Amino acid sequence: MRTWVYKGTNYTTKRIDWKNPDYTNAIRNDDNMVLVYNASWDKCYWLSQLTESGNTSKVCAFLFDIYKEKHCYFTNTKHLYLVIKKNEINK
Repeated sequence: MRTWVYKGTNYTTKRIDWKNPDYTNAIRNDDNMVLVYNASWDKCYWLSQLTESGNTSKVCAFLFDIYKEKHCYFTNTKHLYLVIKKNEINK
């Protein structure tokens, strides 16, 4: 679990089941995309869409860079975590 402070607000990551995602308490942008953290890349991204791989054994994600909106990435959800405000973990 990763934690950090941004503009005075505490954030943390939460592991979720990407086959049945629960976006409760998720941080969203104006386009309703969810903020996620990629542990292998050590960076946050906006989650645009989830899709299953060809044999449906893995869930993959389309991610947008939070700083450069035109940069899109396609990756496995294995290292993705949902970003939430730290005080909302137990809600």
